[in-house]
Amino acid sequence: MSKWVNTLLAGLALAVVGSSVVAFEGVGRKATPDEIKAWDIDVRPDFKGLPKGSGSVAKGMEVWEAKCASCHGVFGESTDVFTPIAGGTSKEDMKTGRVANLARQDFPQRTTMMKVATVSTLWDYINRAMPWTNPKTLTVEEVYATV
Repeated sequence: MSKWVNTLLAGLALAVVGSSVVAFEGVGRKATPDEIKAWDIDVRPDFKGLPKGSGSVAKGMEVWEAKCASCHGVFGESTDVFTPIAGGTSKEDMKTGRVANLARQDFPQRTTMMKVATVSTLWDYINRAMPWTNPKTLTVEEVYATV
């Protein structure tokens, strides 16, 4: 058979199969506005989506010691589990927003702050993923206090 005939037959076969698919009526439902709002927790680089709140250094220290230090170390220096929080960046990296050491194979260790482009990204990540053993359990105030 010619290539054109094969293509036509394949198209017809797909059309027949596609038309015989039965809709899943009665399965699922549209999400309610409250359900959507509960899952809509992203914070954009321009800070859109950032919830109102505040934190303090004292509260941050309390939260860090209770919920962060066991993985990240008392001063963010790391434990055997995770890499250090900060380090490995230069003033030029801060100006350009790119961390040169990430491309270097001979640089000994990547740090968390080397991979975070904006403060809003840091806030969003902490809010969604921390503490590692129990994600999404920090309050808005606890996240502000740790950032």
